[in-house]
Amino acid sequence: MCLAPALARAPLSATVSPMCNCSQLPFAVADPEERSFAFSGMAYFPKYFEALEGIELDEGVVASQISRRCEACGQWWWIVVGLDETPFPLFALKTLNENPPEPTLVASAQSFLCILAHGGFSPGRCRHKGCANWKLSGRELCHLHLAFP
Repeated sequence: MCLAPALARAPLSATVSPMCNCSQLPFAVADPEERSFAFSGMAYFPKYFEALEGIELDEGVVASQISRRCEACGQWWWIVVGLDETPFPLFALKTLNENPPEPTLVASAQSFLCILAHGGFSPGRCRHKGCANWKLSGRELCHLHLAFP
């Protein structure tokens, strides 16, 4: 019995192990290690703060937000680029295609990761004038008034 025709029809993921970590990552990830503040929640939720292994950003990238497809597995990512000497994904969100996600989805994912990174909330209210939200653990501002990532 010949297995060649069956292998020819099998999806790539069934025959080759991708050289990326896209399938192990959650819907959104961030790289807050570029900041000087220690994030207490990263130890509890490490998968949300891992680097994208299958995405290469060219040194010529000048956009702050781009869509990229993982060459290993085909997963689309919408990426906020940290523009440094070598560009890196500061925040990334899984998407179905190259189209940018809705701004409310991006804001929700960023707020979620901000809360996780800080390990939740502290007693007390946000110091932003007129805000009644709880402040983030170790900070004086809430997730809506603190830029993250």
